[in-house]
Amino acid sequence: MSWINIKQGCYYYHATVNIGYVTNGSDTGIIIDTGLEPQAIKKVIKVIESENLPITNCFITHAHADHFGGAAYLKNQKNVTIYAPPFEAAIMENPLLEPLYLYHGAKPPKELRNKFVEGAPIKVDVLLSEGTFEIGGISIQCISLPGHSYEQMGFIINGILFAADSYFGKETLVKHKIPYIIDANQTIQTLKKILSLPICGALPGHGTYEENFLETIELNIKTHNNITNDILNLLNTNEEGLSLEAVMECLCAKHEIHLSNLGQWALYRTAITAYINKLIQDDQAMWEVINNRLIVKTKNSSTFE
Repeated sequence: MSWINIKQGCYYYHATVNIGYVTNGSDTGIIIDTGLEPQAIKKVIKVIESENLPITNCFITHAHADHFGGAAYLKNQKNVTIYAPPFEAAIMENPLLEPLYLYHGAKPPKELRNKFVEGAPIKVDVLLSEGTFEIGGISIQCISLPGHSYEQMGFIINGILFAADSYFGKETLVKHKIPYIIDANQTIQTLKKILSLPICGALPGHGTYEENFLETIELNIKTHNNITNDILNLLNTNEEGLSLEAVMECLCAKHEIHLSNLGQWALYRTAITAYINKLIQDDQAMWEVINNRLIVKTKNSSTFE
């Protein structure tokens, strides 16, 4: 864990989940995401205060517990103004929604009611939408970056893109092998959008700040396309179709992923479903219910580049 000065007024606390910080140097200080739990944001507060810098606002990029889990503590300690996109705000204020949707809408069991899935509830003060506004002389451009979550938002401040989980650092991609997403086509569109932005550097939610981030973005795109092709090739060799569970079993085996608990299984199931949906949206596959089982089948053979 380390405190990194990107450029004048722009910093981040580099950890498993990055926490950004932007200040005008006098009376305005904006924290971007808050980590998984109070312990994470406590460390950031300590560093900021040791530099005699202000803490007045908090932007949450998206409503996954590892990005907003410390927000309630921050609010209680510093009475900051909390900003978030509307859909993400609804989950932050009602965090049971995350384990609920991960468990197919049924009441989630206690195995899914933990800090990794269900963050502490926090009231959002200001709802964000795409566009530019100003706080304390700091110009903030909100950029819609969906795909990893429904209404994820990134922020361009002083030419730096705080990119949330729109893309992942190289080490994170290697570690998780199948990234968590909810829409593969949106994810790839977002990655291409980032490449078109007039920025001088970017910070992912998991990874390191890079001025030259092209290679990392291209690796993300390649990873998503490779996983989609893995599923398509799997379906092409099983013309009768496969259940979602069978696709998961084969894909996880190929990537040497060993799921050990319900939370991991639910996250990977969601991501793999998103890749299957890409094939369906691109008219390469379809769902069928056969003998009371949901089966995915290929329509024709193709690959993604």
